[in-house]
Amino acid sequence: MIEEQPVLPPFAISQTAPVIPGMARQRGDIHGYVTLDVQVGTDGSVTGVTVTNDPLGLGCGQAAADAVRQWRFQPATQGGRPVEVSTTVQVRFDID
Repeated sequence: MIEEQPVLPPFAISQTAPVIPGMARQRGDIHGYVTLDVQVGTDGSVTGVTVTNDPLGLGCGQAAADAVRQWRFQPATQGGRPVEVSTTVQVRFDID
């Protein structure tokens, strides 16, 4: 049965960098990660994004979510067939 086989996770094959929010750019000296829950479809497209941790604030969470919506993944597979999954990604911000 396919349900008994392990799920091989998706991996990003195309990543769009986030646009730095104006408030974050003005403040400067911001370094860290925004964590997101990403739903990846069987075709490798992003079908949903939820910000799960945004310690940076200043619009970085929304900027990260907007960027990740444009990413493309090699889809997860189970038994050699693509499956929809949820995965966690982190987007790094280094604003001097």
